[in-house]
Amino acid sequence: MERTTESRPYRLFVMAIASGVNLLSLALFWFVGAALMAKDAFGEVAFALSVSNVVSSIVVAGFGMTVQTVHPRGTDPHVLPVFNAIVLLLLLPVALPVATLAGSMYYVPMVFGQTSFSMTTYDLLARRRYLHFSGWSAGCGVGMAVAGIYGVLTGQPPLTVALMYSLPPVLLGMEFLRSAAHGLRHLSLVPLRAHWQLVCTLGAVTVARTLSSYLDKLVVGAWLGLTTLGEYQFVSQVFMVLLALPATTRNYLIPETASGAATGRAVLLSVLMSVVLAVLSVVAAPVLIPSVFPQYADTVATLCVVSLAVVPATLASTYVARLLAADHTTGVLVSYGGALGGQYACMVLVVPSLGLFGLGLALLAGQVAFFLCAWTADTRSGPQVGAVVRPARADVD
Repeated sequence: MERTTESRPYRLFVMAIASGVNLLSLALFWFVGAALMAKDAFGEVAFALSVSNVVSSIVVAGFGMTVQTVHPRGTDPHVLPVFNAIVLLLLLPVALPVATLAGSMYYVPMVFGQTSFSMTTYDLLARRRYLHFSGWSAGCGVGMAVAGIYGVLTGQPPLTVALMYSLPPVLLGMEFLRSAAHGLRHLSLVPLRAHWQLVCTLGAVTVARTLSSYLDKLVVGAWLGLTTLGEYQFVSQVFMVLLALPATTRNYLIPETASGAATGRAVLLSVLMSVVLAVLSVVAAPVLIPSVFPQYADTVATLCVVSLAVVPATLASTYVARLLAADHTTGVLVSYGGALGGQYACMVLVVPSLGLFGLGLALLAGQVAFFLCAWTADTRSGPQVGAVVRPARADVD
């Protein structure tokens, strides 16, 4: 007889707290950098880490999200270690040419660090080890922040600061490395052949999702210069703190929905919390920013606009999670494409005249487009996977 696992909202709260610790720790690094580094050096750190994140998404491709989607169903126990092994084998061939083109071998360990972070996340979430994931995520964020802040305080060059910030996930990502080692000992192409189409589609989704978070930094740095990128990174980092909620919602809902658990209460709580976060941010920004970061006082209006984007971002994450759990990956890809299209169309139209404020409007437009596209794709996808009862895996904490 099939058993339905009911989602436990307390797990979402624990994950939200851990994600909050993670992102607040990383935000502390960025805010210390904003306070102590010149804007162009601050922008250079943002540019280097954006490059490493984009390259890492190419390495991870669709393997991580396939693991997170397929493993909770219990239909293929070999997909987790084998896909981890494949990612480990792909890392150097992809990262080394980029490092050569960039003129610094620092990019190789930076990409390794981000890849280790991503794959450990997918590994723990695929096995529904939410409490373990929460502790690891919080510890990793604190480690990255401490290492990065030490680099800032000791006056290291921007690229060295970025490297120090990237290394802790390599040391803490033992789940990924242990699983990859097991996969190397039993390497087989059978799981890859069985899920090839899903891997390809989710690979496009992974890259699109990463581009939606980091491509704008590369564009702004190349188009408007590192000083403007430093200001935009400051605004974006506030938004990244607010994105802890939708990111947690997506990470929690994918395996829960795929395993047949009920998730309605978790979705409702997430949406309500996003509205509260948006309101608090709009109220607090005009008071806090001029007093704490006077050199960024001219970003307050942009911050208020960007804060509103957390609501459509959270709504979009709930629909994306349902689409991924139901293997409706084309809808997810279209949603991320819509987000990128909305953001960059708005950027082209308003940035030449509005500058940094125009970049904030473009980010908001991208998140609204993301929500509308995800909602449309979910509506057209038919019956939701949440209504399907699947055998629940026992490896859940």
